[in-house]
Amino acid sequence: MIKFKGINIFMISKNYRSSRDVLKTFVVIFAGPTTLLGVSLILFLLPTHVFAAMTATDQMNGTVEIDSDGSSPFIVCYDATYNIPDNNLHSSAQASASVPFLMASGTGFQSPGNLIVNGVPGFYTCFGYYGVNMPPWPDTELVWENADEWVEFYWDGSNVANSVPLASNITTDTTLYQRFKYLVSGNIEITSGDTLTIEPGARIKFDDTTSSSLTVSGTLNALGSELLGKIRFSSSDTTPEEGDWGGIIVESGGVANFDHVSISHAGGGTYDSGIYNNGGTVSVENSHVIYSEHYGIKNSSGTTTIDNVDVGFNDYGVYKSGGTVTVNNGVIHDNTTSGVYNSTVSSVDAEDNYWGDATGPSGSGPGSGDSVSTYVDYDPWTEEIHYITNEIYPEECENFNECTSVYDNQIEWKNVNIVSYTTELSSALSTWDAEGSIDMVEDNSTPTLEFYQLSDGDLPWAGQWVAQESPDQVQLNSYYLSLITSNEIQNAITHEIGHSLGLFHSYSGNIMYFLITPQTSLGTQDEEDYNYLWP
Repeated sequence: MIKFKGINIFMISKNYRSSRDVLKTFVVIFAGPTTLLGVSLILFLLPTHVFAAMTATDQMNGTVEIDSDGSSPFIVCYDATYNIPDNNLHSSAQASASVPFLMASGTGFQSPGNLIVNGVPGFYTCFGYYGVNMPPWPDTELVWENADEWVEFYWDGSNVANSVPLASNITTDTTLYQRFKYLVSGNIEITSGDTLTIEPGARIKFDDTTSSSLTVSGTLNALGSELLGKIRFSSSDTTPEEGDWGGIIVESGGVANFDHVSISHAGGGTYDSGIYNNGGTVSVENSHVIYSEHYGIKNSSGTTTIDNVDVGFNDYGVYKSGGTVTVNNGVIHDNTTSGVYNSTVSSVDAEDNYWGDATGPSGSGPGSGDSVSTYVDYDPWTEEIHYITNEIYPEECENFNECTSVYDNQIEWKNVNIVSYTTELSSALSTWDAEGSIDMVEDNSTPTLEFYQLSDGDLPWAGQWVAQESPDQVQLNSYYLSLITSNEIQNAITHEIGHSLGLFHSYSGNIMYFLITPQTSLGTQDEEDYNYLWP
């Protein structure tokens, strides 16, 4: 996370993790007041009040602690529509009370309780409350105001679920909630006249063993945000590959709106695409469509509008075989056959894109970037693109040193207390030091950048770079970093040092990409941004 004077920019890394999952991340940009000077970039992980994987023993060890003031403590649960279900109230003094979750003894409980379970499958939030009398239900506000701690979970009827199953068609207006992971099994459809709304930050996994996919005959609104997080559509496999799932298919009359989403490792099944438009209306903005087996986005009929999208590591980035396609203001790179391919004689508007090279697209274009076919209007194109913090936030970085830890062409660093990740830290420092312009110099007396290690599950982040008067800090949270591989840890540390050098988030294939990946070497854009900022 980068923290400026008066603005916070978070790199969120939410961990919805089973025993076999690996950590995945996504970015959130959040503007808001802060008491800290300068800049800080946080890698957030799963908040402690969200339970993604729990055993029965965990449930019985207590999930809500109530600081009793001598009055009777209570727990109340409400469902995803903010209703308090009938009879789902739990007072710790009433062992016969029923709530949809096992609540056990915690501070302030009058008696230990292995209490419950009459809740129907669904989402629940439980609050602790203490007061002289049980407040009126369900209209009281006191429960929320006096809550000391709260938990959220999905109850599958007998257990807290690892992920929310999606195995049947969407036949009524439905919402997928922000803080949960979903697992799609098989081919499901949003039927005509119905709407699926996906909240920012939700993670949708597709079962790679069932050729799963999502068909849109109604309306899909997948609208992530910089504030609350990208929506991720990805494979359920812990080591995903291109073609793991069948993609998102928009049928005639269907409408699909994507904003701040990531779609990866799709392209299996009939349509070979991450997004396949078969006659509907598709809008994709501020997103990433990457690692599809064949087509990133394919339009056979209907209208597809693509704006400010990272389209990379596919066979064909964007493919038009019919209908209308526009693709502007994006980054189209590392697509093996073609960046934009048009098999019709009706032109594709593909102006103002960066094609992975300053000379523009290759193929029917004049340059060395991703190839374009005939009937693609690529001119003008973006010759150069850079992701530099002080250029993205010039007002917050009016004093350049507020947005870097560099002084006199070097970063003088000190390892304050990191013991678990010294190898990864050393490798990350060496990666940037090898670039040559800025020296990474160990200095235990007057450092400009200090490295700290902590372990705190109550903090929702894995790491952050904090710019302050001096010295700046990179803070690493081993509570979450312990869940990922050594290469991913090195990737995260290298990324944070990149922020200390003044680099901002870029696109796939680079250390400064918004996702943590096993990549440990700098990408082309990383080096171009470094050399642009530090010639």
